[in-house]
Amino acid sequence: MSNVMMINFRSTLPLESTPLRQAAKPKHSVSEKENNPVKSAEALPDAKKMEYRLLRDDMASLEKQRSGRLEFVGGVPSPAGSDSDLDVLGRAADLQEKLNQHKTQLCKDEALLKQLLQQEMKKKESLKAAEGKVTRLKEQLLASEKIVSANRVLLKKLQEQVQRVQHRVSVKKQQSVKLERDLVQAQAAAAPAVLKRNASAAIYSPVKVRRMDRSDVHYAELIAQKKRLQQLESEYALKIQKLKEAQALRQAEPRPAAPQMPSTLYPFPQPSLHDLTQDKLALSSEDVEAEEDEQQQQTPASVTPRNRRRSFRESGSFTKPKLCHLETPAASPMPLKQAKASCSAAGLPELLLGLNVEDLRQRYQLCAGLPELLQEEMRSLSWAPGKVVQVDFDPMAAHQSRAEPKPEPFGPYHSPLLVFKSYRFSPYYRTKEKLSLRSVTYSNAIEPKKRFCRFDLTGTCNDDDCTWQHMRDCSLTESQLFQDVLSYSLPLIGCADTSSTGDISSATEKYMKKLFGPNKDRMGTDQKAVLLVSKVNERLRHIPPFTTNKSQRKWRPEAQKVKTHVQEDEDLNPVDVTVPVCHNGRVQERWSSADVCVTQDDKRYFDSETDDISNLETSVLESPSDVQLWIKLAFKYLNQKDTSVAECLDAALNTLSRALEDNREDTEVWCHYLTLFSRRGSREEVQEMCEMAVEHAPHYDVWWTYMSVESGFEGKDYLCGRLVSHLLEASHDVRSDVQSFQLLESVLFRVQLSVFTGRQHSALSILKSALHSGSESSVADHLTVADRCLMWLSYIHLTEFRHLPACLYDPASSNPSRITCTDPFLIPWRMAQDLRTPTDIIVSLFRDAVCGCTDERLCSSEQIQACFPLHSNLIHLYRTLDRCQEALALCERLLAVCPLYCPLLEVTGELHLSSGHTEKAEELWRRAHSLSASSARVFHQLCKCLLAQGSVSVMEELFDKFMHSFCESVQDQLKSLDVLRHILGVPTQDLLRVPVLKDDLQDEIRAQLPYLHLLHCFWQSTYGVVREAIDAFEKALGTITKLELIHTLWLDYLSFASSKMLAPQPSVRELKMFTGLVHRCLETVPSRLTLPFSSSQYWSCFSFHNKVISFYLGCFPQSQHSLILERLQHIMPTNTELAIRLLQQEWQDGNVEHFKLQSRMLCCSVPTCLAIWKIAIAVEKEQRQRAEVQRLYQQALQKLPLSAALWKDCLLFEAAEGGKTDTLKKIIDKCQEVGVSLNEPLGLEPSQAE
Repeated sequence: MSNVMMINFRSTLPLESTPLRQAAKPKHSVSEKENNPVKSAEALPDAKKMEYRLLRDDMASLEKQRSGRLEFVGGVPSPAGSDSDLDVLGRAADLQEKLNQHKTQLCKDEALLKQLLQQEMKKKESLKAAEGKVTRLKEQLLASEKIVSANRVLLKKLQEQVQRVQHRVSVKKQQSVKLERDLVQAQAAAAPAVLKRNASAAIYSPVKVRRMDRSDVHYAELIAQKKRLQQLESEYALKIQKLKEAQALRQAEPRPAAPQMPSTLYPFPQPSLHDLTQDKLALSSEDVEAEEDEQQQQTPASVTPRNRRRSFRESGSFTKPKLCHLETPAASPMPLKQAKASCSAAGLPELLLGLNVEDLRQRYQLCAGLPELLQEEMRSLSWAPGKVVQVDFDPMAAHQSRAEPKPEPFGPYHSPLLVFKSYRFSPYYRTKEKLSLRSVTYSNAIEPKKRFCRFDLTGTCNDDDCTWQHMRDCSLTESQLFQDVLSYSLPLIGCADTSSTGDISSATEKYMKKLFGPNKDRMGTDQKAVLLVSKVNERLRHIPPFTTNKSQRKWRPEAQKVKTHVQEDEDLNPVDVTVPVCHNGRVQERWSSADVCVTQDDKRYFDSETDDISNLETSVLESPSDVQLWIKLAFKYLNQKDTSVAECLDAALNTLSRALEDNREDTEVWCHYLTLFSRRGSREEVQEMCEMAVEHAPHYDVWWTYMSVESGFEGKDYLCGRLVSHLLEASHDVRSDVQSFQLLESVLFRVQLSVFTGRQHSALSILKSALHSGSESSVADHLTVADRCLMWLSYIHLTEFRHLPACLYDPASSNPSRITCTDPFLIPWRMAQDLRTPTDIIVSLFRDAVCGCTDERLCSSEQIQACFPLHSNLIHLYRTLDRCQEALALCERLLAVCPLYCPLLEVTGELHLSSGHTEKAEELWRRAHSLSASSARVFHQLCKCLLAQGSVSVMEELFDKFMHSFCESVQDQLKSLDVLRHILGVPTQDLLRVPVLKDDLQDEIRAQLPYLHLLHCFWQSTYGVVREAIDAFEKALGTITKLELIHTLWLDYLSFASSKMLAPQPSVRELKMFTGLVHRCLETVPSRLTLPFSSSQYWSCFSFHNKVISFYLGCFPQSQHSLILERLQHIMPTNTELAIRLLQQEWQDGNVEHFKLQSRMLCCSVPTCLAIWKIAIAVEKEQRQRAEVQRLYQQALQKLPLSAALWKDCLLFEAAEGGKTDTLKKIIDKCQEVGVSLNEPLGLEPSQAE
């Protein structure tokens, strides 16, 4: 049924859908069929052709069958239907072909992918194996480095031990040779007397046999020692071999993978500092050949002799630390070149248009000459003339050092007989003095007429042939100690004073055997020596305790030292070490020129292990965080003698750069590194390293090193501004007083830099803005009251004198530098008509300063004491302007608040005395004494005031009351001076009963001891005899430690000595004593002082010494001043004030040539002092030496390149001497290149200055 329905359906379908089928049938063009190779049977491969034919035949047969059935059912033929079926079948065949092709390609790709995955797995496994191998190699390398370092240390110890043993063997060989020679001589001497021996001679035969036995024993000991050394060497070689084998076994074991280290700031690892080419370990079989090749390449270099080890330098010759910049962005350096170029482009035409050559010549004519310059420099020098005496000889030549007797405090009693060696025979030597007979102080072999080796006393003398006396040769052995004791009574052992050393030695040995017998080894050395002392006392019939020997010994033990062949040659050709010379009745000694000083060329002295470069390298490797070892090694490299300067500098920089990698935040290492790196690096490199330094170690000293490296004004000024900002931001990291001083120093440095380079208005504006308070970035708000007062005084001084106070800085350096002294000072005001600033403005500035320095946290009295430098300078200004009433009114207002402030009392008292009101001064000090009856300082000033008025009786009465106020009860016989002496610890003979002091005043008395000493000196110099006054001054000098009081004490001492020793016609002895006292003062008072808040930086302060010199010169006539100043200047070559005074004296005396010579010498000794250069140039200008003046200007500008005054003088000199315009332009260009401005020094108009 279904078949019938299907036939009916198919029979009806073509009739109804034939047009649709024809419309849906795709129409292929001829060209389309021709261009499509897939649809042509000829394009198929041979295998596909056969398949295609079979398929086509099957389809044809099926088509025939279907067509027959259709014809049978429908009765109508359909040729078009057969063609469409063939097309469908062809299309299906084509799709089948495409599918087959894709499947084939897919199979190929899958096979290729499988192959690639297999290769990837293999590569991963090989990479993992390589990484494991690298890890193992790194571990082996680290282990080998540790083994090498351990072997090096062990080898070094072995070498030292071998050297010691070799030295001992050589010494013993020499001794054996000498013994053999002595034995041969003894045998030769004893041969003729063999037959003449009698029976009594047989007693000594055992001794000789024993001596021969001793020599045999000595040889046996040498042989045994040699065997021990050989055995020790073999043992150490075996240990080293075992250590290497154990290391190889550890390397063969599997090791876990090393953990990955976290990333650090160092992009590159630090190279090893060891030289592993000398002792390499086999890491693996694959790397043996590569290592052998490397070793062959390095062998010629290692054989080449070098002065220092190759390992430390060749492991890395870099001179920059391997540090990276921090993440926080640092301030970028200022583009100096653009600033300089713009300045040069803008300033040079205006300067040339504003001033021509004629104007410059006229300005040169107005410059001060040499007399005016000397007078200007001498105006600031103090002069304290004393009593002039007449002398007929040079007082400096009469000076000779003498030991001044100094009283000593009480201590335990020591017998004066201790200076004699024979005091050892007294029982008190052992009982009361607790000394041993073996003490080297008393039992020694020191030769009194032979000099000690200076190198042995101060270090180590490594010269075996040194002819001087050494401490190791002075110690006595046990036998020599017994000989020393028995030498006081030689007949006790059967010897005489004429006996030889050998006879006394053998006799002592026999006596000791006879005395002690079998108990010789049971007693100690001290016990034997004590027994010998008793035997000597019995022999000499000394009764204890009077056992000190009065007679001189004829024989004493000598130091035995083996004489080498070098010494024997020196005996034949003696060398005179010291030669006594008689001069002026005294015996002096002339040292040989070879041993006058010790330098680094003297290799045999001070060669300790820590000073050797190789040992220092090992030490820094073991302790990389020890900064001092790194610095010591760096300077060892820097000061090598047999190496060029460039190589030494590179070696030092390499060492410091390695130190910075382990100590990147250390300030000292950075400062040394930047200072040395600035010598060789370019400007950009130096700036880069400085920026890195302030990033890693933003310390105050590092900033100052950065500023010192910068050479131009713009760079220094910019860095100083950055430093101030840094200090304001880092206020919580440092103490408030330290931060205050650092801010003060930085601001004043910037001001000084501007003044020095000719920018006066800029300096004033900088200082004014710093003093302005109220803003967040205000400098004044971060300063202490004392530093704020100092800044205000600097501002007032700058306003009037156009420069900062000179007392703040080192006078030997005129360049902008750090503050050296912050002590209060008085502004040197001139007369009223010489003031540049109106007085009302100056007074108003002082008032503003007092208001600006007010601190609400302080009470009124503390506020006045803190601001007293301002008040004292204002009072001094009033005195200069003859406005004493205003000054006294100010003092009274201050005293109403602080009635017991001693500096204020002293200023007020001086005001009353200068006004002629002595009674008011006395009333002032009396009132202060009544308010503070126990103040020694106030009472001392009161006594001075009373003495000046002649009120001696009143002073004595007040002195008694003052001293008795310290005692509990006052005795009738007790003197006030005795009480003072008892307090000060001065011995008093007439004092029968010690005064009892009040317990509640003990602390106050201890605090006032310095002023009590001053009072004691004053009282003894006024009422006591000369000897007592001198003792009082000497006692005070040995007790007072405060430098200011020491200065006061010395001035009082010298004033007293001049009044007593310098009569109108003093004797030679008195002049010698006074000159010696002055020299002692100049030599003992310290002049090398530390910088504020620093313990390692010093400067030379001669202000007190110059006062003493002024006082000393005032005691002698004018004709002696030049010679005295010249000799004193040789003692203090860097004392600029003394140098200027010497030049002024030479000019007054008319010694022009001597003046020129002294000025040139001073330019060399004090090369950064501007005043010295000006004077030296001025004297050459006076002599019309143009070439010499130009040379001096060139030298001066090299030392002071930022000095606007020097550049201005040089420009005016060239213009006045007919210099060309090109020369003047070059000078101006050079000025602007370094940042010096000549607008204000040349007095240009404000419009031109802008």
